Amino acid sequence: MDITKIIAFIKSPHEHEDGYKEFFILFEKISKRYNIENVMDEYHEFVTSNIIEKTKLLEPAEKFDDKSMIYYLKESIKNFLINTCRANKHMKEVISLNEKRPLSENEEDELIDIIKSDEIESIIRIEAVQILKIVKKSFSEDKQKLLCEILYREKRNEYKFIKDMSENAFYKAVERLKTELQRFFLEIHSSDEAVKYFLYHIYPSEICEKFCLST
Repeated sequence: MDITKIIAFIKSPHEHEDGYKEFFILFEKISKRYNIENVMDEYHEFVTSNIIEKTKLLEPAEKFDDKSMIYYLKESIKNFLINTCRANKHMKEVISLNEKRPLSENEEDELIDIIKSDEIESIIRIEAVQILKIVKKSFSEDKQKLLCEILYREKRNEYKFIKDMSENAFYKAVERLKTELQRFFLEIHSSDEAVKYFLYHIYPSEICEKFCLST
């Protein structure tokens, strides 16, 4: 699989047939985990709804590095196939209950909401991982520990990651770091949702827990 060709196809779908073929290889590989009757039809549907008509994959393709983009594409395909299976199952249940009764507006909205929520969650999660990579490079270990202290102090009134710091010095350091973080998040153009996911899910597990294990 050539991610460069796939990204070129996402950016200019009518000019990169090789990328279209490479993307299908990835799609077909993932689809084997699911009970998909016609993989090519589903692939065309995915490409049409995510690249040709709505260009949902364009922003991630321009924003993420290759490794993150591969992960994002895999997640997007999996979400699409899962939702396809859900929709098919739901349709079969509806038809069995009432001979070929079409979906009501509420049922259609429910399926659309499921698809949208899965797509949004994938984007936020990947953006949060991107933030983590930049933080590791941009902030010293002392500042990383201080951020852990801030996050954990919301739950307990004791020092866990830093030592030999007075209460007054701690709060001054916290204010400086908060200002630096606000400027940092603005500079990398992170969404509010990704920042929150990063601070309360990614950072504690990927940074703070490792500090805990090393002490």
